[in-house]
Amino acid sequence: MDRTDRRIVQCLLRDGRASFRRIAEVAEVSEQTVARRYRALVADGAVRVRALPRHALLGDRTWFVRVRCRPDATDALADALAAREDTA
Repeated sequence: MDRTDRRIVQCLLRDGRASFRRIAEVAEVSEQTVARRYRALVADGAVRVRALPRHALLGDRTWFVRVRCRPDATDALADALAAREDTA
């Protein structure tokens, strides 16, 4: 990963919804370069972008929780969390 790739990733960390045009302005490269590099980073598995709804606008709070458990308990834990109404 070179300097341009790192700048693209930094922009995406700041705003996962940033347009290629905006990233190009910040990274000081062309929009086509951003698009090409972004596709390569995603294809290589180096980058995965997930955008979440802005719950704060709705008055909700968003929590991220990291859970550690035994490997044989992961399926049961995932099923229990997925069954909850308040978990996405």
